[in-house]
Amino acid sequence: KYIPFLRNLLVRRPVIDNNKCIKCGNCVEACPIPKKALKISKGKMRPPVYNYDNCIRCYCCQEMCPKNAIGVKTPFLGRLLICR
Repeated sequence: KYIPFLRNLLVRRPVIDNNKCIKCGNCVEACPIPKKALKISKGKMRPPVYNYDNCIRCYCCQEMCPKNAIGVKTPFLGRLLICR
């Protein structure tokens, strides 16, 4: 197995576009794991925040976003090491 912290540096992950997000919370509700990977900010004034340690990269959040505000990005180190 690999060192867990490297996962966040190498593996693709969902990212919220703050300009598109309408703060509806659909992404949080769509997260299938008990310990949610997303957390709604206080007062729903800001987009949800990811805890990538909890994220299983299923992208249910991206599928359920009505404004397509969630994209998938590969971290910089991942792009350097994994040529596609």
